[in-house]
Amino acid sequence: MTAIFSCVASAFSCCFKKQKVDEDEMPQTVLQAGQIAQAVIPNRPVTEGAVSVVPLSERNVPFLQMTTEDDMASHQTMKQVAQVWRRQGKVNYLVYSTVNLEKAEQNYTLEMLPFSNQHSFKRELSLLWKTVFGAKSITAQKREQQQLSFAASSTGSSIVRREVLPDPFCDPERIRLQSVFEGETVRILYNYAPIDMGDKKALHFLVIPKEHRTNFDELKQEEYLEAQALTRQLILQFKQSGDAGFVIMYHKTGRPAGQTVGHWHNHIVLIPKEPDTICEKLNLIFRTVYRPKVSAKLLAERVAAHSKTLKILKEHVDYKSA
Repeated sequence: MTAIFSCVASAFSCCFKKQKVDEDEMPQTVLQAGQIAQAVIPNRPVTEGAVSVVPLSERNVPFLQMTTEDDMASHQTMKQVAQVWRRQGKVNYLVYSTVNLEKAEQNYTLEMLPFSNQHSFKRELSLLWKTVFGAKSITAQKREQQQLSFAASSTGSSIVRREVLPDPFCDPERIRLQSVFEGETVRILYNYAPIDMGDKKALHFLVIPKEHRTNFDELKQEEYLEAQALTRQLILQFKQSGDAGFVIMYHKTGRPAGQTVGHWHNHIVLIPKEPDTICEKLNLIFRTVYRPKVSAKLLAERVAAHSKTLKILKEHVDYKSA
């Protein structure tokens, strides 16, 4: 049992590290290309049908240097991929990204992972196994199949049916207790059950739209743009204070993908450094899986402290101009 837990724990920790790509691998296949962003088939997808949203090959765009134009392009590309997936009957998906603040020139990549309409423990274990031991390079046949399937589903209509989930983020009392920053269209909450790496800082925030948006499919462009602009300033604030060296960001659409709250929210987790050793990775997983709620007193203290720290964000956020 211990061996199984260690395997699963290592798998989750590795999910937040980008896999190395051999120099002799073939170029990524472009599924959807815009002027500055594109959706591609990863050379080593951790799950079938996975898509990466990246800048065009000739551009290098680290997350903290992204502009409103870059965010608009990423948002549009993700929406296009999600729309194609809906036509294929794939309505549940996870979007995640990581940023190593010690690697200033690291290109920003969004990973989109589709999930089946029913939770499958076997599939989850398969995903974890491939993440732990490294996914195989996608075969030319599977690459072609995914490309053809994507192209064939680029037009048409779709019907989406999802489970109705509870929405605590439309509760004024919940907002009062957790809000640390109010923007124009979005707000930042402190997570009452944060990932705490043991340093007693537990920098785990949720960026949510003020209006009810069940999932990413319903999120408006202006909400996404402000969310991204605030996220960058949030990260910069804690980077400058020396509290953040590695950032994990993720959001989920659909219960099978892990969404349990019926109000879109993007997790922003800031930790001192990227997990490197086995112990650090296991610690991250332990802290990620077992996240006890903080006491009402501690929550109030942290919300008050972060509210004071993040007041400066209003002076630096401008998401309306590219």
